[in-house]
Amino acid sequence: MSVSLNDSLIILTIGIATTIILISLRRRNAPGATSLIVFALALIVWAGSDFLLGTGVSPLGKLWLSAAYLGATVVPTALLAFSVAYTERGYCLTRRILALLAIEPVLTQALLWITPWQGLFFARGMQTADAAFEIIPKFCKSRRIAKSCTGTSSGESAGKSSG
Repeated sequence: MSVSLNDSLIILTIGIATTIILISLRRRNAPGATSLIVFALALIVWAGSDFLLGTGVSPLGKLWLSAAYLGATVVPTALLAFSVAYTERGYCLTRRILALLAIEPVLTQALLWITPWQGLFFARGMQTADAAFEIIPKFCKSRRIAKSCTGTSSGESAGKSSG
């Protein structure tokens, strides 16, 4: 089993994030330590679920995709909270502001799991993440591009045989 560059970078990211967590746990009282830990945990969730989604580890599909979206939406929020706290402007991060910042991850998860809204995440009405890996065969079955995938379109071959 060979390891690709993408897999190597994901493993490196998880290692660095784990190191950040271990160092931040020792210095929990430092400004921004808590939000840095949340940032690193979200980064591990994002990178790990992306890796598992790409390798096809069970359970496939929505679970890993949902975890990837959760990590992808929590990372920027936690990084912003860390930046504000680290620059000693933590007084700006009230519970109300943090609740407002939490809307995006919660809304993203809700829209991902509610079936009628999945069109926002999946093209052409795909209902699962597993279907996302089947986009190439479906793409080639389209009439417009059948010629580029197979050399001739179904309409042209029917027209040539009758004429």
